[in-house]
Amino acid sequence: MTRHKRHTIKLKSMYQWHRYIGITIAFFVIILSITGILLNHTTEFKLSTRHIKNEALLKHYGIRAPDNVRSHVSNNIWVSQWGSRLYLDKKDLGEINSQLIGIMYYKEMIVIGLSDNLLLYTADGELIEKLSSEGGIPPVVTAIGITDNHLLAVNSTQGTYVADIDLTSWHKEPQAKTIWNSPENLPKPLHDILLIEYRGKGLNMERVLLDIHSGRLLGTGGVYFMDVVALLLIFLACSGLWIWTMRLIKQSRHKT
Repeated sequence: MTRHKRHTIKLKSMYQWHRYIGITIAFFVIILSITGILLNHTTEFKLSTRHIKNEALLKHYGIRAPDNVRSHVSNNIWVSQWGSRLYLDKKDLGEINSQLIGIMYYKEMIVIGLSDNLLLYTADGELIEKLSSEGGIPPVVTAIGITDNHLLAVNSTQGTYVADIDLTSWHKEPQAKTIWNSPENLPKPLHDILLIEYRGKGLNMERVLLDIHSGRLLGTGGVYFMDVVALLLIFLACSGLWIWTMRLIKQSRHKT
């Protein structure tokens, strides 16, 4: 076999490998390209704030509702605590580090009782004020209620405290006759809506795209698979450059 013929066979063999591998990984190259472009514009596309609500994906990531959802109602207004998130009816009030202990509709305000403070909201769900121990309420609140004089009261490890009508001062009143707000189960329609809302907050589009791009969506095996795809891409680049170089050499030889 002549040297020229061996060279032709090698070039043809390399070209075949280049073509077959290119066809094999074309789909994954498209996936890598699309996810890469999207991730490169995370801010513009607001990927970190676009939350996933797909049931299959949420289950895949192990995102479930907390076992115990605390909920209270007053004047047909519901407040519930899902893990560390607090909801007023359907409105997400954000994360809290305290335990929900009750809610009272008081003087056209919504008073949400937490274990270490009280949150005052308008009827539209806008925060008015946060009352803590610095404002006179006891440091550890266990219940919230209304007295027979229609004044707001809280129960604590230090006893019962009653506020004045404007909630500007609190005084200890152990004998106060109080109706305490107690936990109740969320209505199923509201529970189902908040379940989707809560689970969706745990997974955003940016996380999913990153995991698709890296292969982590399919676990450790997916990561190694994408590593192989990356190596094959390197091979395609090198083989393509080699084929192009060999053809240039061959063309230059024909001209001489």
